[in-house]
Amino acid sequence: MQRLLFSLLITFSFSLSLFASITQEHLLLLSPSQDAENVKTKTLVEVIFNREILESSVNNDTITLIPINPQDEQVSATVTVRDSSTLVLTPNELLNEGQYRVKVKAIKLKAGEDDFELSSFMKKLLYWLCSWFHDDISECPLYKKFYKAPSFIETKTLQYNFTVVDKPELLSIQLNTTSAELNEGEKLQLNAIASYDNNISKDVSKTVTWSIDNLLVASIDTNATLNAIQEGSAQVTATLENITSQTLLLSVRKVINGHVLPPMPDEALNNSTLLGIDSNANGVRDDVEIYLLKKYKDHHKIVSEIALQSGRAFQIVLEHPENARETTKLMSAARYCYYYFEEFTDSHGNPILIDNYIMEYKYEELQLNTKERIRAYLEYNHNLSGGVYRAVYGPEAKELCDFNVTELLKSK
Repeated sequence: MQRLLFSLLITFSFSLSLFASITQEHLLLLSPSQDAENVKTKTLVEVIFNREILESSVNNDTITLIPINPQDEQVSATVTVRDSSTLVLTPNELLNEGQYRVKVKAIKLKAGEDDFELSSFMKKLLYWLCSWFHDDISECPLYKKFYKAPSFIETKTLQYNFTVVDKPELLSIQLNTTSAELNEGEKLQLNAIASYDNNISKDVSKTVTWSIDNLLVASIDTNATLNAIQEGSAQVTATLENITSQTLLLSVRKVINGHVLPPMPDEALNNSTLLGIDSNANGVRDDVEIYLLKKYKDHHKIVSEIALQSGRAFQIVLEHPENARETTKLMSAARYCYYYFEEFTDSHGNPILIDNYIMEYKYEELQLNTKERIRAYLEYNHNLSGGVYRAVYGPEAKELCDFNVTELLKSK
């Protein structure tokens, strides 16, 4: 009798081990998720578990999809198992707009060793029984049998809703340009074009969120106009519905008295040749031009023009020191143009504009900052020896300025 009772107890306990119920941890993901909105008309229903699915427990009625608002018949679909642990319902047609109910019937999952644990009572009973026959409990057949993992576990029925909205999906945002060079104060109209999965594109320039990583350099107004504020660089992007455009690389150049400053050249490269770097090809070495324009930025525009005229003359003098008696005329022209505005303009109805000599020591030091340039300048001075050179003053000197004096005198 005792033996029979023990056998029945074992059989009952073992049967429990084969049919453990699913817990929430076995369900990894629902797609679309519960109460999801804006689900596309072309969508799949996916139910992902953390255990392998016993495919024999799955059929076309395992997942049902029923319109509830507006109410309609069950959606014709096919149910399959993908990647061994994912139930997939594939509708045979596009879904209509509205609310849908998903029902997933109970299925069987392949169980693992951690899906079943004996009760403390069963453990004590097994230890007591096995200890009669075995010193090592793990060698007991009863122990081995009851600690064997169940063959499968059964899920619970799932039911939830989601809503379909026929809204085209945003695929990308393209800007009308990916690089721009602007002068301070200039503007650039930006355009952002959105492309959707229904092959439609539209301008979303005023609805995207514009981002600039350096707000000191530029800003964007509500009309998607890019405004260059000050010298520097920045990156600009547009974002809509978590989609971000490609990056626009912006470079803003400084403008002083109507002149755009060239970029500061690499010192080693700039000093590796006699003439250095003149990126804007205006005849003035870039580092010299930057120095002169910044030095006289708060003076009248004419001061900047005379300074640049001097810079151009200096370059020619260094390039052709053998022609000193000709090239000195260019250097003198800049000097006499300067003298006119320093000493004679007041006598001819114009204000005196200049009170500092352009050819100061620091300027010459910058122009002659390599041995090659010093040698060229010394050769130039040597070749001037013995020459007689006429000085020009008064209104005649005004004609030696290589810029339009009349027009610049009209400006402030």
